[in-house]
Amino acid sequence: MLDELEQLLKGIAMMKELTPRTSDYLVSFGECMSTRIFAAYLNKIGVKARQVLFDFLDLHSDAVNFSGYELMNTAAYKNLL
Repeated sequence: MLDELEQLLKGIAMMKELTPRTSDYLVSFGECMSTRIFAAYLNKIGVKARQVLFDFLDLHSDAVNFSGYELMNTAAYKNLL
């Protein structure tokens, strides 16, 4: 995961451009890392937990505006419930 993050950051630096989609992808790394840390903490205090990764980009990505927070209105989101 960190190698992929490094490649992404190098690409952003090289292109000197950060699109909304790339920004969303960059933010997802922090979200993944925080869920991993939180699951580890829960396990440490005796609460059985594990990180579950879910790739929203695989869900109708043409119909979802991630930066605009429109995911909750899509069929993809409703299928998660």
